[in-house]
Amino acid sequence: MMKKRKPQTSDVATVAPRIRGERVVKKEGLPGAFARILADPKEPYLLDVIVEREESVFPMIPAGGSYRDIIMNAEEMFRIRLT
Repeated sequence: MMKKRKPQTSDVATVAPRIRGERVVKKEGLPGAFARILADPKEPYLLDVIVEREESVFPMIPAGGSYRDIIMNAEEMFRIRLT
């Protein structure tokens, strides 16, 4: 069994002190966060979404890669791992 690692964290207020924002750590928190973002579409809003390290979030750029290496879905990721 793989040991769960604590995600690296940053304080939203430290990263962007003049921009409203929040951190979401559970899927259930996303609808409310999106509602707050859309409440004032002219105002910038920083949303920090924490996902499990094992989750595949697409599109993704592999570590050390560039936009030319972008992976759009799980099928592409699986194909790349086989080559």
